[in-house]
Amino acid sequence: MSALPPPLEAGRPIPDVSVAEVSGAPLALRSLASQGPVLLFFHKADCPATAVAGPVLPRFAGLSGLGLVAVSQDGAEEAAAFASACGWAGAVRLLRDLEP
Repeated sequence: MSALPPPLEAGRPIPDVSVAEVSGAPLALRSLASQGPVLLFFHKADCPATAVAGPVLPRFAGLSGLGLVAVSQDGAEEAAAFASACGWAGAVRLLRDLEP
């Protein structure tokens, strides 16, 4: 098993990672920061920590200027179902990780 990279420190640039809209359109994760501060939430539907944290994510929508982005490690249908169950509609931008 390979070692995980260290967490990204606040204020550091977002790594150049390829993600996609749920529709499949590719997107560079780094491009999200050009619109201001972004809270990135990486998740997988069968992860116990995700099940607890996912429904809390929309509470951050009230913070002025903060973009909320959830990056799913699941397929498009499972990611959309999880987002719906968590109540993210309109508050959280949903993307998919292209390299699980």
